Amino acid sequence: MRKYLALSAIASTLLMAGGDIAPVEPVVAVEAAEVDYGEVFGQFRTFYVDRTYLGGIENNRNTLATGGYVGYKSPDFNGLTAVVAAYGVYGFDMHDEDLDGGGSASYDPSLTGRDGENYVFIGQAYLNYAFGNT
Repeated sequence: MRKYLALSAIASTLLMAGGDIAPVEPVVAVEAAEVDYGEVFGQFRTFYVDRTYLGGIENNRNTLATGGYVGYKSPDFNGLTAVVAAYGVYGFDMHDEDLDGGGSASYDPSLTGRDGENYVFIGQAYLNYAFGNT
């Protein structure tokens, strides 16, 4: 019985596969033109400073802050590009003391603004023009 079943399957496969088989040409889709939206760039870091002095000096200072910059460079428009970037720092409130109430002596001012203030400013803003191989 198994022989007849196997023979039947082979015969039907050969009958269905008979005839000319033409290869199918692959169709390649044309890619759309890539749109240039410019470039976003930036960098962020977190930094900790601890200035603990030994002895009787009560001038121990420390600060934890994160900051960095983020910017945008426009795509080239007939040789003209524009760039703008903003820089900033955010200091974390690490101490129980209020900065306005005399607690600012505990903060190290090297990472944040005066009196531990956070700040953001425009650090880059310029136009660039290139003509030919210049």
